[in-house]
Amino acid sequence: METVTRRGVNGGDDAGAVTGRRVARNTGANLVGSGIVAVLAVVMTPFLLGHLGAAEYGVWILALTLTYTVGYAAIADLGMQQALVRMVADRYALDAHDEIDRLVSTTVAAFAVLGVLGALGLVALADAFTHWFGVDETLSSATQLAFVLIGVQLAVDLVTGAFRSVLEGAQRFGALRFVEIGPRLAWAVLAVPVVLAGHGVVALAAIS
Repeated sequence: METVTRRGVNGGDDAGAVTGRRVARNTGANLVGSGIVAVLAVVMTPFLLGHLGAAEYGVWILALTLTYTVGYAAIADLGMQQALVRMVADRYALDAHDEIDRLVSTTVAAFAVLGVLGALGLVALADAFTHWFGVDETLSSATQLAFVLIGVQLAVDLVTGAFRSVLEGAQRFGALRFVEIGPRLAWAVLAVPVVLAGHGVVALAAIS
Protein backbone atom coordinates (compact mmCIF):
# COMPACT_ATOMS: atom_id res chain seq x y z
CA MET A 1 0.00 0.00 0.00
CA GLU A 2 1.12 3.53 -0.67
CA THR A 3 2.89 5.44 2.05
CA VAL A 4 1.21 8.73 2.98
CA THR A 5 3.56 11.24 4.59
CA ARG A 6 3.63 14.76 5.94
CA ARG A 7 6.72 16.78 5.24
CA GLY A 8 8.63 18.04 8.22
CA VAL A 9 10.10 21.51 8.57
CA ASN A 10 13.30 20.37 6.84
CA GLY A 11 11.48 18.91 3.86
CA GLY A 12 12.15 15.26 4.67
CA ASP A 13 9.76 12.51 5.57
CA ASP A 14 8.93 12.94 9.23
CA ALA A 15 8.56 10.48 12.06
CA GLY A 16 4.78 10.72 11.80
CA ALA A 17 4.54 9.01 8.44
CA VAL A 18 1.38 6.94 8.08
CA THR A 19 1.90 3.70 6.16
CA GLY A 20 -0.52 1.08 4.99
CA ARG A 21 1.17 -1.39 7.30
CA ARG A 22 0.61 0.88 10.29
CA VAL A 23 -3.03 1.43 9.36
CA ALA A 24 -3.55 -2.32 9.10
CA ARG A 25 -1.75 -2.90 12.40
CA ASN A 26 -3.78 -0.23 14.19
CA THR A 27 -7.03 -1.55 12.73
CA GLY A 28 -6.12 -5.04 13.86
CA ALA A 29 -5.29 -3.81 17.36
CA ASN A 30 -8.64 -2.03 17.58
CA LEU A 31 -10.52 -5.13 16.40
CA VAL A 32 -8.72 -7.37 18.88
CA GLY A 33 -9.32 -4.88 21.69
CA SER A 34 -13.02 -4.60 20.87
CA GLY A 35 -13.28 -8.36 20.69
CA ILE A 36 -11.69 -8.83 24.10
CA VAL A 37 -14.00 -6.23 25.65
CA ALA A 38 -17.02 -7.99 24.12
CA VAL A 39 -15.90 -11.39 25.40
CA LEU A 40 -15.31 -10.01 28.88
CA ALA A 41 -18.81 -8.52 28.91
CA VAL A 42 -20.38 -11.78 27.73
CA VAL A 43 -18.52 -13.78 30.38
CA MET A 44 -18.57 -11.40 33.35
CA THR A 45 -22.13 -10.07 33.11
CA PRO A 46 -23.97 -13.35 33.82
CA PHE A 47 -21.29 -14.37 36.32
CA LEU A 48 -21.63 -11.19 38.37
CA LEU A 49 -25.40 -11.09 38.05
CA GLY A 50 -25.70 -14.68 39.19
CA HIS A 51 -23.42 -14.35 42.22
CA LEU A 52 -24.19 -10.81 43.34
CA GLY A 53 -27.91 -10.85 42.73
CA ALA A 54 -29.91 -8.32 40.77
CA ALA A 55 -29.89 -5.60 43.46
CA GLU A 56 -26.16 -5.60 44.15
CA TYR A 57 -25.30 -6.02 40.48
CA GLY A 58 -27.48 -2.98 39.82
CA VAL A 59 -25.41 -1.03 42.36
CA TRP A 60 -22.24 -2.05 40.51
CA ILE A 61 -23.68 -0.80 37.22
CA LEU A 62 -24.59 2.50 38.92
CA ALA A 63 -21.03 2.78 40.21
CA LEU A 64 -19.68 2.26 36.68
CA THR A 65 -21.81 5.17 35.43
CA LEU A 66 -19.72 7.43 37.67
CA THR A 67 -16.36 6.34 36.25
CA TYR A 68 -14.18 8.29 33.84
CA THR A 69 -13.50 5.49 31.38
CA VAL A 70 -17.08 4.29 30.74
CA GLY A 71 -19.30 6.67 32.71
CA TYR A 72 -20.51 10.25 32.99
CA ALA A 73 -17.29 11.37 34.67
CA ALA A 74 -15.75 11.39 31.18
CA ILE A 75 -16.76 15.06 31.03
CA ALA A 76 -14.30 15.78 33.86
CA ASP A 77 -11.42 16.33 31.42
CA LEU A 78 -13.31 19.29 29.86
CA GLY A 79 -12.45 17.99 26.39
CA MET A 80 -8.72 18.38 26.96
CA GLN A 81 -7.89 14.73 26.36
CA GLN A 82 -9.08 14.76 22.73
CA ALA A 83 -7.45 18.16 22.23
CA LEU A 84 -4.18 16.65 23.47
CA VAL A 85 -4.54 13.77 21.00
CA ARG A 86 -4.78 16.23 18.10
CA MET A 87 -1.88 18.37 19.33
CA VAL A 88 0.35 15.35 19.91
CA ALA A 89 -0.46 14.03 16.42
CA ASP A 90 0.46 17.38 14.84
CA ARG A 91 3.75 17.68 16.71
CA TYR A 92 4.61 14.01 16.29
CA ALA A 93 4.29 14.50 12.54
CA LEU A 94 6.90 17.27 12.80
CA ASP A 95 9.13 15.24 15.16
CA ALA A 96 8.70 18.00 17.78
CA HIS A 97 9.15 15.78 20.82
CA ASP A 98 10.16 18.62 23.16
CA GLU A 99 6.82 20.31 22.51
CA ILE A 100 5.03 17.02 23.17
CA ASP A 101 6.82 16.74 26.52
CA ARG A 102 5.68 20.22 27.50
CA LEU A 103 2.10 19.55 26.40
CA VAL A 104 1.93 16.31 28.35
CA SER A 105 3.46 17.84 31.48
CA THR A 106 0.95 20.68 31.43
CA THR A 107 -1.99 18.35 30.77
CA VAL A 108 -0.95 15.91 33.50
CA ALA A 109 -0.77 18.78 36.01
CA ALA A 110 -4.19 20.05 34.93
CA PHE A 111 -5.70 16.56 35.03
CA ALA A 112 -4.23 15.95 38.48
CA VAL A 113 -6.02 19.04 39.79
CA LEU A 114 -9.28 18.16 38.00
CA GLY A 115 -9.00 14.56 39.21
CA VAL A 116 -8.61 15.57 42.85
CA LEU A 117 -11.50 18.03 42.59
CA GLY A 118 -13.68 15.45 40.85
CA ALA A 119 -12.79 12.77 43.38
CA LEU A 120 -13.64 15.07 46.28
CA GLY A 121 -16.92 15.93 44.59
CA LEU A 122 -17.90 12.28 44.11
CA VAL A 123 -16.89 11.41 47.65
CA ALA A 124 -18.95 14.30 49.00
CA LEU A 125 -21.97 13.28 46.92
CA ALA A 126 -21.75 9.53 47.62
CA ASP A 127 -24.50 9.64 50.23
CA ALA A 128 -26.74 11.84 48.06
CA PHE A 129 -26.26 9.59 45.03
CA THR A 130 -27.24 6.58 47.12
CA HIS A 131 -30.55 8.19 48.00
CA TRP A 132 -31.18 9.68 44.54
CA PHE A 133 -30.77 6.27 42.93
CA GLY A 134 -33.19 4.71 45.41
CA VAL A 135 -30.77 2.05 46.60
CA ASP A 136 -32.25 -0.44 49.06
CA GLU A 137 -31.47 0.38 52.68
CA THR A 138 -29.66 -2.94 53.17
CA LEU A 139 -27.15 -1.96 50.49
CA SER A 140 -26.87 1.72 51.43
CA SER A 141 -23.53 1.55 53.28
CA ALA A 142 -21.91 -0.69 50.69
CA THR A 143 -23.14 1.56 47.88
CA GLN A 144 -21.75 4.70 49.50
CA LEU A 145 -18.36 3.07 50.01
CA ALA A 146 -18.33 1.80 46.42
CA PHE A 147 -19.08 5.33 45.17
CA VAL A 148 -16.25 6.70 47.32
CA LEU A 149 -13.80 4.18 45.86
CA ILE A 150 -14.95 5.01 42.33
CA GLY A 151 -14.42 8.68 43.16
CA VAL A 152 -10.83 8.01 44.17
CA GLN A 153 -10.36 6.07 40.94
CA LEU A 154 -11.32 9.19 38.98
CA ALA A 155 -8.16 10.99 40.13
CA VAL A 156 -6.02 8.14 38.80
CA ASP A 157 -7.93 7.66 35.55
CA LEU A 158 -7.69 11.32 34.58
CA VAL A 159 -3.92 11.43 34.95
CA THR A 160 -3.39 8.19 33.05
CA GLY A 161 -5.74 9.53 30.39
CA ALA A 162 -3.10 12.09 29.43
CA PHE A 163 -0.60 9.34 28.69
CA ARG A 164 -3.19 7.37 26.70
CA SER A 165 -3.65 10.50 24.59
CA VAL A 166 0.06 10.43 23.74
CA LEU A 167 -0.21 6.86 22.48
CA GLU A 168 -3.29 7.68 20.44
CA GLY A 169 -1.77 10.83 18.99
CA ALA A 170 1.37 8.91 18.05
CA GLN A 171 -0.81 6.22 16.43
CA ARG A 172 0.49 3.53 18.76
CA PHE A 173 -2.83 1.74 18.97
CA GLY A 174 -1.30 -1.61 19.79
CA ALA A 175 0.26 -0.17 22.95
CA LEU A 176 -2.89 1.85 23.64
CA ARG A 177 -5.14 -1.18 23.51
CA PHE A 178 -2.70 -3.11 25.71
CA VAL A 179 -2.83 -0.32 28.29
CA GLU A 180 -6.63 -0.23 28.15
CA ILE A 181 -7.38 -3.95 27.97
CA GLY A 182 -4.65 -5.16 30.34
CA PRO A 183 -6.21 -3.65 33.47
CA ARG A 184 -9.67 -4.91 32.46
CA LEU A 185 -8.35 -8.44 32.12
CA ALA A 186 -6.53 -8.13 35.44
CA TRP A 187 -9.73 -6.87 37.07
CA ALA A 188 -11.73 -9.80 35.68
CA VAL A 189 -9.13 -12.32 36.88
CA LEU A 190 -9.23 -10.81 40.37
CA ALA A 191 -13.01 -10.34 40.42
CA VAL A 192 -13.83 -14.00 39.89
CA PRO A 193 -12.23 -15.38 43.10
CA VAL A 194 -13.30 -12.29 45.06
CA VAL A 195 -16.96 -12.78 44.13
CA LEU A 196 -16.77 -16.54 44.61
CA ALA A 197 -15.44 -15.88 48.11
CA GLY A 198 -18.65 -14.00 48.91
CA HIS A 199 -17.43 -10.43 48.61
CA GLY A 200 -19.65 -7.90 46.94
CA VAL A 201 -19.72 -4.56 45.20
CA VAL A 202 -17.28 -2.86 47.59
CA ALA A 203 -14.60 -5.45 46.78
CA LEU A 204 -15.24 -5.00 43.06
CA ALA A 205 -14.80 -1.25 43.38
CA ALA A 206 -11.65 -1.71 45.45
CA ILE A 207 -9.90 -3.94 42.91
CA SER A 208 -11.11 -1.66 40.13
